[in-house]
Amino acid sequence: MIGGLSRLTHAELIKVRLSPSLWILLLVTMLISVGLTGLIAGFGGAESLGEVQSGETGSRYEILFFGATLGVWAFAFFGASFSAGEFVSGAIGYTFTATPRRTRVLVAKLVIVLGIGSIAGLLVSLINFAITQGVLSLNEYPTLSLNEPELLRAVLVFIPAQMAVWGALSLLLGFLIRRTAPTVIVLLLGSFLPVVTAQFLPTAWGETVPRWMPGAAIESLAGLSSPGSPGFLPASAAMVAVIGWLLLFGIISGLSVKYRDV
Repeated sequence: MIGGLSRLTHAELIKVRLSPSLWILLLVTMLISVGLTGLIAGFGGAESLGEVQSGETGSRYEILFFGATLGVWAFAFFGASFSAGEFVSGAIGYTFTATPRRTRVLVAKLVIVLGIGSIAGLLVSLINFAITQGVLSLNEYPTLSLNEPELLRAVLVFIPAQMAVWGALSLLLGFLIRRTAPTVIVLLLGSFLPVVTAQFLPTAWGETVPRWMPGAAIESLAGLSSPGSPGFLPASAAMVAVIGWLLLFGIISGLSVKYRDV
């Protein structure tokens, strides 16, 4: 079984390598994630960077992750296209004919998206760190150091996990909706509406639901949520939340590909 899954994963990876659209989406993800940080650093100047990083106008690490957070949603298109795109083109029929155990296709694609998302997210975090701290250092402003445990945790976890998890959820949802753009739109609305509407709903909703959403849980895993804040979860609970969302989407998508169109 493991050998078969390994061969299937390799075959799905070949699809990624040979797909211009997937490469374009990955390139757009990197350009948005790093490019926005570069623009902020270039046009905002070291003084603005220093103000943000000092905590005077927001979180100390905000400047490292602003552009990258937008890039996460570009990567969500990558995940959705990797699944839904095959339904649009009809290629999924050939895939399922070659691999009758359809859930294996889902797992193979999931492994690839989680892996690419984690690697791309880590590269983005490190590049953005180098850009912002390089600009500050050249202008003789105080800089951050990866020797700081809190910063290292944030860099290693926040964007890599955001890209991997949202890309994976988008991939899994794509097996249900089977259209790339609608998949990302539904996922985006589903992630933000529970948080945005919390102020209009009973207090119990605002104190419980938003913190269990995937994005908020990952913030807690990365150590970016303050204890006592509406979005905070202990690390163990945050891990359960993230895994729970992946399992929920995975089970529903797995049942869909197994029994739909049979």
